[in-house]
Amino acid sequence: MADATITPANVLPSASATLLRVTFGEAVTQGQPVYKKSADGLYYKADANDTTKQPVAGIACCAGSTGQPGIICNNDPAFTPGFTIAAGDVYILSANAGGVAPVADYASGDVFTSLFYGIGNNQATIQITTSGVVKP
Repeated sequence: MADATITPANVLPSASATLLRVTFGEAVTQGQPVYKKSADGLYYKADANDTTKQPVAGIACCAGSTGQPGIICNNDPAFTPGFTIAAGDVYILSANAGGVAPVADYASGDVFTSLFYGIGNNQATIQITTSGVVKP
């Protein structure tokens, strides 16, 4: 399998989403999972096989460059992730920085981080959980 191909313009939080204002530390695209770097308080693309780029703080709801303000979503019962997702599909943090992968892509050396699961109509419930479990 491969990372989901996200169409940034189709990434949409619902009216029930929990949104946070942040400042990006690098170029980020809508739909990418981000983490907060403690050293500077800025938000960067998260990465499943790099524990310094975790835990996931949310999903970017807008694009931005280094030093620009942005919006992330960390809880949403009806999020539109910008790609086709079916009810019951589970997506996790990818080993590619800023990527979203199907759960089948959980690979050796990755920390398991659940991002969201499909609920139908190409929508998902964001439920970010970093397990701390590294696949041997």
